[in-house]
Amino acid sequence: MRQRWGQNFLKNESVAQRITGLLQIQQNDTVLEIGPGRGILSQYIISASPRWIGVEIDGELAADLGNRWGIPDKTEVIHRDFLEWPLPSFPDRTIKLIGNLPYSSASAILQKCLDWPAWSQGVFMVQKEVADRICAGPGNHDYGILTLSVQGKANVERLFDVQPGSFSPPPKVLSTVIRLRPLVEHRIHREPLFFKVLHAAFGQRRKVILNSLSHGLQMDKDQVLRALRTAGISPTTRAETLDLETYNRLTDQLFGPPSIEIQSRE
Repeated sequence: MRQRWGQNFLKNESVAQRITGLLQIQQNDTVLEIGPGRGILSQYIISASPRWIGVEIDGELAADLGNRWGIPDKTEVIHRDFLEWPLPSFPDRTIKLIGNLPYSSASAILQKCLDWPAWSQGVFMVQKEVADRICAGPGNHDYGILTLSVQGKANVERLFDVQPGSFSPPPKVLSTVIRLRPLVEHRIHREPLFFKVLHAAFGQRRKVILNSLSHGLQMDKDQVLRALRTAGISPTTRAETLDLETYNRLTDQLFGPPSIEIQSRE
């Protein structure tokens, strides 16, 4: 058993078939699998897709996958860390993403995918706790920066949970399968200022937002108070109660409208 990269390998064939079926593979699709491991998902993808690319960090597993499915012009195994692999443009292809994501790097992998314009949908298995955060709504204790960063760039569907016994070795937590579809236009405005505000707001989430923003942004409280009031936000509210559009509006009030920001750099 290999756990060098923190992976718990899916072994349940019926779960694997269900996951790959959710990707809704069409004959013109290219499927990019992140961390194919021992290939339990790969076998069903390759039989349904005209082209499969697997990016595998483990050299021995990558070699084994290549030996099993080295089909010219149909399959490609890339021995790389997905987080360090330069994503290609694929201008003439429809890309679908799939992966049983390692618990330690799932959030970082999703963030990289969200900023890549080449994909049309993705089906991912992640730790249930990560899925809870991704799918949360305002007012939920799981709601935070990960929620807003994903929902600001993709439509999210929570599909089903997978029990620990479906893996080898069994993890100590439940896993959850989610599906993401990229938004035509991102709902997040003015990156990275938007995330600067989020990190300040959620950095001390137990505090009221006036105090957390003043501390996190190192702004005078009177300045923050004016921005909050202009944005229609109570200074005694807390970060997890505000929706994405409110954070867009708050960003504008804290840093000025985009036109002022552009003029200040010229």
